[in-house]
Amino acid sequence: MTTTPFATTVAALALSLPLVAQTGSFTNFGIGCPGSPMPRVCASANDTATSLQGLFFSQTSEVALEVAAMTTPSLVTGFEILSQAPRGKITVTGRLHLADASGRPLATEAASGPLTVDTSTGWYRVTFTKALLVPANQKFFVSWSDSRVPFSQDIDWPVPVTGTNGTTYHRYNQTGAFSAGPFTTYPWSWRVLCSGGATQVPALGNTGTPKIGASYSVDLTMAKDSSVAILISGLSNTTWLTVPLPLDLAPLGAAGCKLLVSYDFLAAVVTSAIGTGSLSIPVPAQNTLIGVKLHHEWMVVDSGANALGFSFSGGGTATIGQ
Repeated sequence: MTTTPFATTVAALALSLPLVAQTGSFTNFGIGCPGSPMPRVCASANDTATSLQGLFFSQTSEVALEVAAMTTPSLVTGFEILSQAPRGKITVTGRLHLADASGRPLATEAASGPLTVDTSTGWYRVTFTKALLVPANQKFFVSWSDSRVPFSQDIDWPVPVTGTNGTTYHRYNQTGAFSAGPFTTYPWSWRVLCSGGATQVPALGNTGTPKIGASYSVDLTMAKDSSVAILISGLSNTTWLTVPLPLDLAPLGAAGCKLLVSYDFLAAVVTSAIGTGSLSIPVPAQNTLIGVKLHHEWMVVDSGANALGFSFSGGGTATIGQ
């Protein structure tokens, strides 16, 4: 996505505004409204680890990590692992297997979803295409594998450098039986995610100072993960056409949500697996823009937030300086 049209629009709208010498600034105003409930961590192992071993193994098969039975029924929505894909960004399949009568993973998964891992060390999330209600006292496993197994040499996975070793199972193809090992000596880091977490209000922030001939970014945190976030930008936070702002969106099904800025320009990003995003705003090197105020607000696509299907951040005002 290019932001050139935005810069052109800003310059055109500002031609009639007086020149005011000042330093650029960014201030927040207003409040947002919450999105759908976030997942909560309902089981984990070594989840404070931050580093990985230098020893890598080729992911030519499927590794399943045992999750101890939970005492209450839990709606499992996915899981996270601490990992890295040193050969380049990849997407594989994350799965949940229930235990068979002997306590090993069943061959057929009960839930699955895509797992995308990049080249940097971090927590990577699987969100199942359909959440699974796991009964109380039911042992289960989380796993991942490349769809091209066996004998794929395209993926390497590192493992955490410190922590407690868990019970691990393994198989060389996606339909065969699991057996113990061979990776039982590794302290994998993982978090199982369940429904019932708290709601979060998307938060708007900034990086850099708004000034002519430079760029600043409007940042987003605490939004719905892997969704579309739309940055609304405008020259007013008091009126939009003839409509006074803020505009209460409750009549549209979004109680507690408000449109805070005029709808002069829209740009979209896809949020990360942890609900973050950012959009760079280039400011043309034109003195006529000094003193211009640009107002921003994030609107996040979130079907679980309300009947309208959006959550909103508070607003931010960028005052362009020299």
